[in-house]
Amino acid sequence: MFRKIKVVHIVTQLELGGAQQNTLATVTGLDRTRYAPVLFCGQGAVLDPAARNGNFPVRFIRGLVRPVSPWRDLVALVDLYRGLRKEKPDIVHTHSSKAGVLGRIAAVLAEVPVIVHTFHGFGFTPGQNAIVRGTFVLLERILAPWTTVLIAVSSANREEALSRGIGRPSQYRLIRSGVPLDDYRTLVHRGDTPVDLPFLPSEKVVTTIGPFKPQKNLFDFIRAAQIVAARRDDVRFLIVGDGRGRAEIEREIRSRNLGPGWSWPVGEGTSPPSWPARIFFA
Repeated sequence: MFRKIKVVHIVTQLELGGAQQNTLATVTGLDRTRYAPVLFCGQGAVLDPAARNGNFPVRFIRGLVRPVSPWRDLVALVDLYRGLRKEKPDIVHTHSSKAGVLGRIAAVLAEVPVIVHTFHGFGFTPGQNAIVRGTFVLLERILAPWTTVLIAVSSANREEALSRGIGRPSQYRLIRSGVPLDDYRTLVHRGDTPVDLPFLPSEKVVTTIGPFKPQKNLFDFIRAAQIVAARRDDVRFLIVGDGRGRAEIEREIRSRNLGPGWSWPVGEGTSPPSWPARIFFA
């Protein structure tokens, strides 16, 4: 009898972001005639309901959070190890920096035969001090030989990792994130204004789309918008997204008296709006 390949995907937390949505799409889309997917993740993020309502089992890992926290990290490592010993997967596939480190260590300890890690981005950034950045790079270098395959979602990610001495070129596979185009096939003719957005056909709309994370630099978008709004009365601004920084962003907008030209769609599960022809993406 054919035995399905069990794959445990591990991601730090299901925040509203590309790595998280990529992980959910991968777990959801795996061929069920060949694979039996399971998702391990930390609890308390905006996309948790999508995982709970998915077509796969979910194990919420105690202590698995984004910030470095020695005690919580140890708790998460133990829970990951126990979960992997229970599931006995054929493959562990980790996503995001924290889950990539703890998940791969747990997989090695649990003697999982195949370990895969996807670089959606990196835990090390130019803004960190040299010691922190060097520590994160060192961890990736140490874990690379224990990893069967390293996946990069872009050529730039692959080159960045190799330039830091992380893994061998033969370990890497380039797999870009797919986009469900059927969700965006609605055509809007010039002059049309979608009924769900409070803008006039004559107005120009400047928008930015993405999760409310520090690296998206939405506060610079808000400051730039204030400069434009002071000079033009036919321009409106739209921030599309959600995340833990939403309340702070809304306070910033109100504190600058930017008025009704702003809107705050959309959380998980909301259909993408139809855009007017005169929209500009920033």
